[in-house]
Amino acid sequence: NTTFTFAGVTLTKIGTIDSFVAKFDQTGTRIWSTVFGGTGAAITLYGLAVNSSGEVHVVGEFSGATLSSPASLARGNTSTSTATTGVVWKLNSAGASAWNSSTRGSCAQTSCITASSNSLAASRFGAWP
Repeated sequence: NTTFTFAGVTLTKIGTIDSFVAKFDQTGTRIWSTVFGGTGAAITLYGLAVNSSGEVHVVGEFSGATLSSPASLARGNTSTSTATTGVVWKLNSAGASAWNSSTRGSCAQTSCITASSNSLAASRFGAWP
């Protein structure tokens, strides 16, 4: 399928496998949703954390081409087109990209926020192509 309807909003597929983050209010009404994807890319999000300002920190991994949404992000591992790249992404309180970072190799699997709103990511690593 090229579209996915979630909470009354249709999200359009960008890549091979996309992921999304959505924010809801206390009554369950969707405030915003953000799609993560890129043509030819497959992205999986594994964790997220929210700071006191409502900013969202997301961790995961992708393979394939460069991600284009919610902002451009190149693969950290350029040695092979099938390699996996770990990603840490910060969205502002409105769901727009504030910053992102990729790494060569494995994925970031957990995320948390420190008292000073710093983003922490934890993962595994090992041999990669």
